[in-house]
Amino acid sequence: VASAVFAYATATDGAPLLPTVGRVPAGLPSPRWPVRGDSALVFALVRPALLVAFFSYVVTISVAKPFSLKNGYTIDPNQELVALGLCNIVGSFWSAYPASASLSRSALVASLTGPSGTPMHGLWQAGVVLLVLTLLTPAFEWLPYAALAAIVLCAVASLFDPCRVRAIWNVSRPDAGLWALAFVSTLALGVQLGIAVSVGGSMLVIVLHSMRPHHAVLGRVPGTAVYRSRRLYPEARSPNRSLIFRWDASIHFANADHFRDSLMAHIRSYATARTPTGRATAAPFPPSAEAPSLSRASETGAPLHVVILEFGGVNNVDTTALRMLCDLAREMDQRGIR
Repeated sequence: VASAVFAYATATDGAPLLPTVGRVPAGLPSPRWPVRGDSALVFALVRPALLVAFFSYVVTISVAKPFSLKNGYTIDPNQELVALGLCNIVGSFWSAYPASASLSRSALVASLTGPSGTPMHGLWQAGVVLLVLTLLTPAFEWLPYAALAAIVLCAVASLFDPCRVRAIWNVSRPDAGLWALAFVSTLALGVQLGIAVSVGGSMLVIVLHSMRPHHAVLGRVPGTAVYRSRRLYPEARSPNRSLIFRWDASIHFANADHFRDSLMAHIRSYATARTPTGRATAAPFPPSAEAPSLSRASETGAPLHVVILEFGGVNNVDTTALRMLCDLAREMDQRGIR
């Protein structure tokens, strides 16, 4: 109110010093049936309608998730999809814009209601908007855009939690990088494009993780029957003349070559282990620097005899990976390794 009064008082010849909302059309559009019988129009709108529906749903879920985590409740994506569909069907009779979530308005409502807010506020909000559109539109003519922006910024600022950012950084650096990408892209490009960039970045990280998943060589921790990664537990020892290789993901066409290269690197590292006399054993493979920490895999210096594949984390093997495993088994058999 004070900003609107200031804009009106400082106006020169009816022109305000600050950009204002200006004239807001009053009233509501008359309902009407959508165009029927125009198949060309239907086919022309299918592609943009699908894009709008996709981004509306993604934006809605992306906006709802932070508020649900902050206020301690859960959301049902299927229910949100049904709600969006019903809103768009009803709104189409009044030529309304496609319904979707608004980050600024959601942040404003959350800052006012907190965890005690319920969906009932939407009915009250609709009633107030209806009242404003029919009776109070002249009151907003002198309202500066800066005042609206200040309200939105104060509300959105409550979503930024530095402690949570530090926690994400400590747990997962890739997740922290995705958070930074989402923050910067949303700030620079807007909510819609920012979410699109964030989703694309997340998909890229998932693909990269799928192509190069975690793997490890296992050894028995002395004094126990527990086998752990030798990279994390240097005191762990592999069984005599054996190599236990663990793969922590499904094996498919995108990571089959990486699986083979990783296993062969560890086998080469084993083959270059030194005998008790200090002389290097004959290595059937060229030495590799990929797994230098495992060069003492053989406690006796004897040649590698058994390779054990620990597939507890593998829940799927496609045909490309199966062919690679069969070829690898034949190659190991030719080299005297079981």
